[in-house]
Amino acid sequence: MDNESYGPHENCKSELKLDSCKKFLTPELFGILSQRVKEASIPAEDKIYCPYPKCSALLSKTELRGSTGPKRCPKCSGVFCINCKVPWHSNISCFEFKRLNPFPCKEDKKLKVFG
Repeated sequence: MDNESYGPHENCKSELKLDSCKKFLTPELFGILSQRVKEASIPAEDKIYCPYPKCSALLSKTELRGSTGPKRCPKCSGVFCINCKVPWHSNISCFEFKRLNPFPCKEDKKLKVFG
């Protein structure tokens, strides 16, 4: 067995780089690990989740900021409002949307705990 096959020893203080793990993991596990590293790198106040239930991809507000208007989820391509955290509300402002929908449904309230 060559030296590159050994993992870090018990008291190792070196940081384990993501690319170093690739040869030891299946593509699926490497994808999961990559996602977890991304999640950990985004500050809690900067996290936003895609509002489409079949997607719920984690996104960074910093990555999505810049231009005004609808944002497109890079995972599912769904268009949504970053301010209201809902699928895009065409032809009405965020203020008007919130005025027309003052009480989010129970499911939305539960999801806000995570976002």
